[in-house]
Amino acid sequence: MPSNDASAIITFGLSVIFIVFVLIGGWSYYAPLAASSVAVGKVSADLDKKTIQYLEGGIVDAIYVKDGDIVKKGDLLLEFKNIQIKGQIEQINNQIKGYSSLILSKKKRLASLEEEIAEWNELYKQKLIDKLRIRELQREENSIEGDIANTSAEIAKLKEQLIVLKDSLKRTKILAPIDGVVNGLSVKSVGSVLAPGSDILDIIPMNSQLIVVAQVQITDIDKVVPGLLADIRFSAFNLQQAQVIQGTVIYVSADSFIDQATGAPYYEAKIEVTPKGKEQLKEYGFTLVSGMPAEVMINIGERTPLSYFLKPFIDMLSRGFNEE
Repeated sequence: MPSNDASAIITFGLSVIFIVFVLIGGWSYYAPLAASSVAVGKVSADLDKKTIQYLEGGIVDAIYVKDGDIVKKGDLLLEFKNIQIKGQIEQINNQIKGYSSLILSKKKRLASLEEEIAEWNELYKQKLIDKLRIRELQREENSIEGDIANTSAEIAKLKEQLIVLKDSLKRTKILAPIDGVVNGLSVKSVGSVLAPGSDILDIIPMNSQLIVVAQVQITDIDKVVPGLLADIRFSAFNLQQAQVIQGTVIYVSADSFIDQATGAPYYEAKIEVTPKGKEQLKEYGFTLVSGMPAEVMINIGERTPLSYFLKPFIDMLSRGFNEE
């Protein structure tokens, strides 16, 4: 039989446990915790960069730049082989010359016919001949005029083809559309074959605005929308405790992508550093560089500790009830 002192100690202990349990339970039910979607990404000049493509595709004939080179608008970046296009242009030019010579010959014959018809008309007026010969000459005249019209139409078609081919020839020389820095050059050697529409390289303008392009988990996509604040950590700064930079979501992709390295699906989000975040960068002495890795925690609302604890069980029960 326990003594009164022992009973008091037990009662006190149980009371303390009960009070602690109530306090923890109340805290877990009411205390708000920030809920975040964690995404990995990297710094990019995605907003301002110019991606250069070659629509026709072909064999690389010469490369004049490499990643990191500074270029000016109009600078020659690389060339594709153009032997076939030049051959087609030469062939069409020869056809045009041939047709032009034919028209010239037809026009000379036409001028001769007009003189001959005029002479025969004079004889007809004097009633020295009938109109049979004149009609024959007029039929020949009409035929030649028709030939000239048809040949001229062929020349016009060839000239249209020539415009297209010359435009294609011009595009075999890839020029810089803006001033900037070459980045992401996909062609590494002369003789490489590029498929039609392939990306060749990016040009990033000097002093371009840098953003973070991150991969959002597909389970969080219903909560991640433009306008949400985010905490950005840049592990490249190699600090004991990486400083947090404030950002805001400015874009979320409408469809998912597949990570080529892991095979996992994800949605793309673009996060811009806020004015406050820019001040933080200055304060910490950070300088962002394109390609720098980043971890992003997107603030998607608040949850209680109890909801964190119960969610796996609720999801499990929900799946169980939905099974047939």
